Amino acid sequence: MSIFCILVYSTEQGSRVKLRNSSYFKTKRKVMSHRSVQITRFLLALILFTGILTATSQAAKLTAEQRKELASIKRNLGRVATLIRQKKYDEAKTLTDEEEAKFDKLAADAMIPETDAVIVSTKRLIEARRKVLEKAMGGGGGTPGANKGISFESQIAPILNEKCSNCHGAQRASANLNLSTFADMRKGGRSGLLLVPGNPRASLMALKLIAPDNQRMPKNAPALEQNQIELIAKWIQEGARFDGEKETDPIGASAKAKKNPVKVVMATGDEKVSFMKDVAPWMLDFCMRCHSGNNPASGFSVVTFEDILRGGDTGEVIVPGKPDDSRLWQLVGLQDPIKMPQGQALLKRKNANDLKTWIEEGAKFDGKNAKGNLREMVPTEDELRMAELANLSPEKFADMRRDSLEPIWKRALNNEKPEMLETDDFIFYGNVSTDRLKQISGWAETQADGLRKLFNEKQKPLWRGKLAVYVMKDRFGYSEFNQTIEDRR
Repeated sequence: MSIFCILVYSTEQGSRVKLRNSSYFKTKRKVMSHRSVQITRFLLALILFTGILTATSQAAKLTAEQRKELASIKRNLGRVATLIRQKKYDEAKTLTDEEEAKFDKLAADAMIPETDAVIVSTKRLIEARRKVLEKAMGGGGGTPGANKGISFESQIAPILNEKCSNCHGAQRASANLNLSTFADMRKGGRSGLLLVPGNPRASLMALKLIAPDNQRMPKNAPALEQNQIELIAKWIQEGARFDGEKETDPIGASAKAKKNPVKVVMATGDEKVSFMKDVAPWMLDFCMRCHSGNNPASGFSVVTFEDILRGGDTGEVIVPGKPDDSRLWQLVGLQDPIKMPQGQALLKRKNANDLKTWIEEGAKFDGKNAKGNLREMVPTEDELRMAELANLSPEKFADMRRDSLEPIWKRALNNEKPEMLETDDFIFYGNVSTDRLKQISGWAETQADGLRKLFNEKQKPLWRGKLAVYVMKDRFGYSEFNQTIEDRR
């Protein structure tokens, strides 16, 4: 048995890469002879083979009918897991009891000893199903609705939404921990699983609430009230039971009142302002951080178009046709000082005018799905720029590259006069002599030819629009350019 490993090393003549064949037992070869390795392999194979014979010896005594019944029992025990996931706990418990009774009778009829592998493995499977079922039912039996313990949806979820969702929500999952749904909670985060049902002392969720100093959560915020901590601990002690409709729904969703229906009026195409092109892009950029997730600021969400029309805790924020009566326009266009966006740069005058005109024209929707996530339908500025660049021809792309060289250079080294040299693949720009640029271009073209051969690439230039290379004559210029343009040294 062998494996391949790649060895990389550098010499004065350049970097080299070699592929070597390395024995699986290479680390042992100083203490194990080839003969010893062969013997070891033989013994391992013998042990495995003997184990297989032992495990199957009693199963071989079963009749064809009994083996068929055993397969049916294991198949039905597999169905138990599905029923648990579907929260059909009573059906899962009944099926487990029935299959265990069938198996006990089968084992007695076949006179299989308790120590036999068939007995042990099947008993373990039944026991595992019962443990999962018990935890899912809150440690006590019965259906979730009959359990009078602490409700996750109405008692625990509101605490998490208020205290934890800003750092551990769908938009910002610090430490890879997302608490936006119960399914995400089950996964845990970078530090491990969050919940150990029935054991708050072993549950990271409870431990973090009472941890000392900067290890405590919520971070950089007041600690939870003692009664809140005790409530969460008791909920975990009861089995960390989920009593919502779907684990993939936002936490607390089933406990909230049904949302008021909204009337969406579709655009005709004759409007001066498009919601999707003129309003949604800046609204998402400015407002999404505070007005999204399970606990949006003031109860107002901009995640979907219907959310925007629905409004927040104070009611509707947009009154179609009446901008002066619309809370959103009052906050961003009328109040002095402007209240929104909070803690950020003010909107551009065009943004404010577009919002007002859009409301005056009836706040109509020109997208595809008023219930869909707007962030997925509205491209960001970067995405728009990428689309614009993708449509440029190679010649136009190269022109854009040339035009951008001088402004960038002047930002960092305005007093240095640059030289420019262009080849098939590169545009060199810097404060060194033309001869030096030619020397560097020779090196670069050699490397480019090597890449062509390596990737069997025949097109020229190798990079769309050519590759711009800035060249500085000294370390000072290099540092100044990095600090000014790249904001690093």
